[in-house]
Amino acid sequence: MDRKTVFVFSANSPAVIDPFLSAASPDINIFFTAASVEDASLLKQKLSETGSEVGYSIFDGHNLADIASAVVDCAEKFGGIDLLLFGEWEKSEDRLFLDIEDSEFVRCTDMLLGFFRLCRCAVPYMIGRDGAAIALPTDNAEPASLISGMYRSASLAMVRILADELSGCGIDVKALPATEDSLTEAFLNLL
Repeated sequence: MDRKTVFVFSANSPAVIDPFLSAASPDINIFFTAASVEDASLLKQKLSETGSEVGYSIFDGHNLADIASAVVDCAEKFGGIDLLLFGEWEKSEDRLFLDIEDSEFVRCTDMLLGFFRLCRCAVPYMIGRDGAAIALPTDNAEPASLISGMYRSASLAMVRILADELSGCGIDVKALPATEDSLTEAFLNLL
């Protein structure tokens, strides 16, 4: 059996890390991005104990050069990408429109830009791989503010359109429920 390669963007929260620890095995290569050397070292150690071969890149943000470099590093190390997981999402919070800061709006649009850039960089390394998939966690709670509603609507639209465009390339694109239990189950099903 060929080893599957999973690329995890922004593996900084337990909600993203725990599903990978549950699914990690000697049959899976995992490449992740982390915001700090400490986060990367801890996660690499935990994943290595499972028998998974591990690679990582350290950066924080959605800079195109950093994303492209990490994707190329993963593809060169493991020969391609089978599962791409964007490990960020906007949680639904009850906020009034007038209480939302510009920085919150920018953070939301920056996350969407990061997902777009990640997909654009990774898709060439996914085409032709058996069972390739892109997963975007989304909060299934009813949006409680302009920001969470904007993020949910835009991310679901991106998933729907990418799924349509990439189905001919053999790449499945899915929105995953953004809770630890459901994310773990959904992730295991994608492998």
